[in-house]
Amino acid sequence: MPIPCAPLQIAKEFSTEIFPDIESLAGRVDAASVAVPTVEHARVGCRLLELGIDVIVEKPMAASLAEADQLLSAAARANRILQVGHLERFNPGIVAVIPAMNHPLYV
Repeated sequence: MPIPCAPLQIAKEFSTEIFPDIESLAGRVDAASVAVPTVEHARVGCRLLELGIDVIVEKPMAASLAEADQLLSAAARANRILQVGHLERFNPGIVAVIPAMNHPLYV
């Protein structure tokens, strides 16, 4: 099976849709994972929060303390959830040891 290379082909294969910009997510999603370079976390995260969308942002939370404060303020103003996480799902080290783990515990 050939690997689809165009975004529209990928969206069709997985029965999903493409949103052309952040604004088009409003009213369509409950939450979003901010997967952009750290220097864009505050800009993207704040906009999502303003649109009423809960946000999880990868650590580091922001490029500066001032930008982290902007995210916290945006979440408080919008009464939305802002979560900071360190996702290990695709970390090659984690992927390599999972088969050897009997009872993993994630904290």
